Amino acid sequence: MKLIDRKARKLAQSCVKNNPTRWGWTLAMWKLKQAYGIDEPEPMSMVGDVNSNCICTYSNPETGEYHFIAKRQLREAEGNYAIN
Repeated sequence: MKLIDRKARKLAQSCVKNNPTRWGWTLAMWKLKQAYGIDEPEPMSMVGDVNSNCICTYSNPETGEYHFIAKRQLREAEGNYAIN
């Protein structure tokens, strides 16, 4: 297997370095496969996956939709719910 895109490989390495979570590793492996010319569908996030300071709150593999919100917003929403 031959490396096709050095920039994509570098991006995959920095992805894991900057986000050492399950989601970071999943994205890094997908980007690494692209660097070597392996076509694969974009990975789906799962509820609870962390990306930097955001967390996945919705994931639908059938439609390919997923949503991330800031952890701070989630904590504020939980706090407001607990008060009401």
